[in-house]
Amino acid sequence: MLITKDGSIGKLAYVDALPGPACLNSHLLIIRPRANRGYVGRFLYYVLQSPNFSTFIQEEQKGTTFYGISQESIENFPAFFPSEEEQQAIANFLDKETARIDELIAKKERLIELLEQERLTATGALITREDGPSKRLKFCILGIEQGWSPQCENREADPGEWGVLKVSAVNYGRFRPEENKALPATELPLLEYEVHEGDVLMSRANTRALLGAAVCVPPFTGRLLLCDKLYRIIPREDQLIPQYIPLALQTRYSRFQIEREATGASASMQNIGQDTVRNVVINAPTIYRQRVLITAVAEVEARIHSVASRVVKAIDKLREYRTALVSAAVTGQIDVRTYHKEPESVLETA
Repeated sequence: MLITKDGSIGKLAYVDALPGPACLNSHLLIIRPRANRGYVGRFLYYVLQSPNFSTFIQEEQKGTTFYGISQESIENFPAFFPSEEEQQAIANFLDKETARIDELIAKKERLIELLEQERLTATGALITREDGPSKRLKFCILGIEQGWSPQCENREADPGEWGVLKVSAVNYGRFRPEENKALPATELPLLEYEVHEGDVLMSRANTRALLGAAVCVPPFTGRLLLCDKLYRIIPREDQLIPQYIPLALQTRYSRFQIEREATGASASMQNIGQDTVRNVVINAPTIYRQRVLITAVAEVEARIHSVASRVVKAIDKLREYRTALVSAAVTGQIDVRTYHKEPESVLETA
């Protein structure tokens, strides 16, 4: 088993097989159970997924600005091991049951993806059908600003701290302020890059699918700074409403223009320059019609969000059930020889 000892502390992986020789980096520890002394690897793997181990990790991690856990701490985790036969029976049971739960979660996550595609298709169609003039973006804006990316800590900023946005904070119409990295206390924030409600942000470096994704920043709490992988688009108020710009940039025609001009050797990281953004042709109806379209899009998104939120709650319940099942099995609270419960049954009250 591999476990991360810093950064995202306690992440686990079970190594079934390797295609060839491999070695560890400095962020990982390897755990090898003593099979010749009656310890079953798969059972230990589930023990290390239990809430008890998660709580132990939280209590044992140490550090000031960079948190980690030592090998000695992990070795001192108190765990209960029944007989080798029982360990194997529990591991076999959890292999089967967690696989069923994970499959159900995967199906619901796929449904979330399909709902998101439906949202983008429906909102894009509303903008595309609008019978209005087309203009290059540069004639409708005052300018484009690029952010700043100092060396940050590998964690989200705490309340009262400054955070630098990650590119993942911006999706199609979705702003995620929690996607940030804490600015070190020794680094002074450059206030000209502070993010405000109503800012229009666009990703300038991302995967091809998310390159050029834009959002109008809603109300949020915290102190955030623009990173250098994001643009801030400043509209002319007589030409474009900030909330309309992300909608205009997510139509198929706008996406075609952005993807056509993308550069970069890696498919996982493409780039677009400011000139490309300025020359994108968008549908630019009157301010009145923009307001009408913004309202219509909000109604569509509200309907889809209502369905998606119920699916998210169902996923959360399944994950809670998975965690509880693992904990109950490895601590002997249930008899795996007789226990049976369909994962779908936990969703009856969702």
